[in-house]
Amino acid sequence: MAQGTIGGGGPLPEDDGQFIYRVPPVAMAFDRDVSSNLEIAEDLYFAGINRVLTDLTFNYKANYAQVGGMVVTVYAEGGPDANGLFLPGAKLLEKPVNVQVGSGIANVALAYSAANTVPDRVIVSVRFVDVPAGGSISLVAQPSAPEVGSTRPGYLERTGPGDQDWALRPLIDNSGNQVNFLLGVKAAAVPEASTVALGLAGVGVLLLAGLRRRP
Repeated sequence: MAQGTIGGGGPLPEDDGQFIYRVPPVAMAFDRDVSSNLEIAEDLYFAGINRVLTDLTFNYKANYAQVGGMVVTVYAEGGPDANGLFLPGAKLLEKPVNVQVGSGIANVALAYSAANTVPDRVIVSVRFVDVPAGGSISLVAQPSAPEVGSTRPGYLERTGPGDQDWALRPLIDNSGNQVNFLLGVKAAAVPEASTVALGLAGVGVLLLAGLRRRP
């Protein structure tokens, strides 16, 4: 499989994290490909207590290559409640990902940072950018339930530019079986307040030392 990676230096080895949400692939399973001209989103409920995101992966298919051709966004859940449908709220993280030809696994790798801390429930979306004429790209789903974490049935599809311009779509295969996007999220433990304070103090010392060196 092709792989596209974006990162902020990548996760530190000692803080590589563990899965807090994962849908495993199923051998010889029927793939359901889902595409949209705007944005596709899945709500996730994380397992465990780790909340500093270090890695996010998802499967896709494309017949073209493009730098920055997908944009991954992590929203906090808590946006407008449209008839019982909880929509994306505040934007927590957004990263571009390169598109490669074939069946691929996109990987968003993040440096371990308290800035990447997320709540228990989020909405993760993928937006396809500037799809060329004749281009085809889609996310892959299989009849596999999350083995870590959970998600509600179906997926969200953006239908317009407004905050409430989302629709809930069914996510089933040709036999009517529930399927899920092949998506995995890793996170590390949230740093203790004392560790964050120590780190900030260290940054302050370095800045002060730099100022003193100036003529």
